[in-house]
Amino acid sequence: MFRINFNLHTSTLGKLIPIILFLVGLNLSAQQKADYLIVEDPAKLTMYNRYQQNLSPSDENSIYPFVPMKINERKGMLPDDIRSYMKVSVNDIPFYIITEDELPFNIEEAGKYFIAEDAAIINDTVQVIAGGGIEGSKMIGNSVTMIENETLINRKFMYGDKVYCTVMGIPKTVFTFSLTELKSKTEPFSKNQTTNSGKKITGDIVEAVKKRIEKFNNKLAGMFGFLNAEYNKSNKPPAWSVEAAEDSIIIVPSDSSLLNNFNESMQYLKDELTTSLIRTRLQLYTKEGAMIIK
Repeated sequence: MFRINFNLHTSTLGKLIPIILFLVGLNLSAQQKADYLIVEDPAKLTMYNRYQQNLSPSDENSIYPFVPMKINERKGMLPDDIRSYMKVSVNDIPFYIITEDELPFNIEEAGKYFIAEDAAIINDTVQVIAGGGIEGSKMIGNSVTMIENETLINRKFMYGDKVYCTVMGIPKTVFTFSLTELKSKTEPFSKNQTTNSGKKITGDIVEAVKKRIEKFNNKLAGMFGFLNAEYNKSNKPPAWSVEAAEDSIIIVPSDSSLLNNFNESMQYLKDELTTSLIRTRLQLYTKEGAMIIK
């Protein structure tokens, strides 16, 4: 995060590091760095899933405008020894992007893009504690939105003086926040909620939850499709999306207005997820219509 261009005695530097981290307000270490690929329309890229196969609907749901894609491997080669790839991960789930000259193929057709090099990894969840909320800038459209008090924010990484985040209740939207604002107007989510079980949220756990959510969403979509055709209606089915961090998984409705009409569906989904977590030390909680696994 900092580049120190002067010499310090080892013991002095050792004393300064905790102070620096405290002032910044992030629990980062020198090793927690990565490069991130940020693309306006990543759906235009040629991508494959972790098995180097075409993306499933669940995979496609994870790829939205400006989603932070951590670069795990800059230059690799598929088994055909013809196509090169960049290996990235979204919420710890790996994807392969076909490249040309070490950049994603067709990148010029995908809108704005940049690589945040040597960015500081955060990947945690904080809660807004400011009565008046906090201002966040949407990357798509570049508009400013006021995020209300008690809203959960998933901090992905910091690059320059901006922190790249997603916000509970606003799915598939990436925000940037001022580091100073986040420091003064949020606090760690676990501080006022149940403590984390100590079990890291791995990519396998995230993928298992996403598959269960996808299956549930598909069932509801099929049921509503049948009923709409039967009664000549166009009712929208409820659907949930998943946002993951190292310390939690947040499951939110795609439209908060659905909550009042589909309480039974949400309870059914909650029961299914609770059952699936029995063999882990993770637990499921609810907050303002969202389900949180910690």
